[in-house]
Amino acid sequence: MESFGGKLLWSGTINSLALIMLIWVYFYTLSHEEEEKMLASALTQVFTSSMTATDTVADEVVITPDAPVMEESEF
Repeated sequence: MESFGGKLLWSGTINSLALIMLIWVYFYTLSHEEEEKMLASALTQVFTSSMTATDTVADEVVITPDAPVMEESEF
């Protein structure tokens, strides 16, 4: 323990916090199924309305099949 100093106590902290977060999200999602369905429905509505809107920026983007291909360079 003396050769490692304080590093030994903090070596698995990030991994442990990530595991705790994953477990919390799993059980929270299980206990809030109705809210999850409402969120999925709202996101679906937003996605479909954004795909059918005519005044979006995505409609102004033109993708041409004749776009120049970048050649490999040494940089």
